[in-house]
Amino acid sequence: MLNFPFIVFFLFTCLQTINLHIVMFNRNNKITSAFLLFGIVSVIVHFILYINVLDYSYSDDLLQYSKWYLNVSKLDDIAQIEFEDKDPGFSYLLYMISLFTSSFGQVIFILSVYIVLFNLFLARYVSNEGSFNNQIKVFFLLLTIILFNRLSLGQYTNSIRSFVCGSMLIFCYLKYLDKKYIWLLLLPGLFLIHKFQFIIFFILLIGFRFMPLKLLIVCCVVGVINLPIGALEAFITLYIIEYIDVLKTIYSSRIISDEMRFTWARKFQIISLLIIPLVFMIRATTKNWIFNKSVNEVDKNIIKFTLFSVTCFLFLVGVLPAAPRILIFVFPLLYVMFIKYCSRNIIYGFSLLSILLGFVAVQRNLDNLIL
Repeated sequence: MLNFPFIVFFLFTCLQTINLHIVMFNRNNKITSAFLLFGIVSVIVHFILYINVLDYSYSDDLLQYSKWYLNVSKLDDIAQIEFEDKDPGFSYLLYMISLFTSSFGQVIFILSVYIVLFNLFLARYVSNEGSFNNQIKVFFLLLTIILFNRLSLGQYTNSIRSFVCGSMLIFCYLKYLDKKYIWLLLLPGLFLIHKFQFIIFFILLIGFRFMPLKLLIVCCVVGVINLPIGALEAFITLYIIEYIDVLKTIYSSRIISDEMRFTWARKFQIISLLIIPLVFMIRATTKNWIFNKSVNEVDKNIIKFTLFSVTCFLFLVGVLPAAPRILIFVFPLLYVMFIKYCSRNIIYGFSLLSILLGFVAVQRNLDNLIL
């Protein structure tokens, strides 16, 4: 049955598709520039509208963040935040926001604006030496691919702390690769925002440096093969957890219950939104197990980090509930490399797929919208 939210988001999706086609294939620079700007504005409005009309009562995680913000906003002084509390850095951040607003809905609006600005930073970074029009085009493509990514939407809302910490770690890492070391002073604060996400990042950052490119690609291929088969999670749940009490405590019975099962719908999302762009990106940047000459040293590090992170995710996603946190690092870096090195037709095809799956993701949440 057609309703107002469906019509609104359907029209936005149609606009997105038209904008994408004109931007990718129109040869008139003036028309392309006009549709680029219009496309960026429309997709940002589309995203901010969607994020800010969600009914947060359906999500336990969002309700928890709402209560956290409410408690922090009632404090008279920032010194009242206990440093020994869980992730006090996030409490400090919420307190600073509470100085300007007491509404959690406005916090979500600020978050949605931050997400857009983070993608603007990524676009400017990857096209730093290009023209302004090129930077705008990369920004438009990045917004088209990532904003309504079915897997990213959960990061924006259900994992706010992880996303804020993870995105800022990516920011610091790219600044480090650019030899702007002053930004590393942010690291202690990011550790206090989300210690676990911080530790995951540095495990991945250290791990990929010990693996040559050929081994990374082979391991990633094995991980992709394991994804539909599920051999690793079957081995762990049947032969390891059964005999090791420590792992029983970590995983508990939830890991093999219907509630936590790694469904084919989830696997389809991973194949569509993660594996497909990864394969095209690797094909565009490597040949005969080595990087192409067109790939600079900075991008080599980013690609190897992405490969190692994806491999870890593929091996752990069926057995470790925290594995999706890895994707917070993967998607931004994967997509900027994908846009930078893949051909126009491949980018266009994947962008259309992203728009379609994003529309499906929005429709599944129409009952949770306040509109």
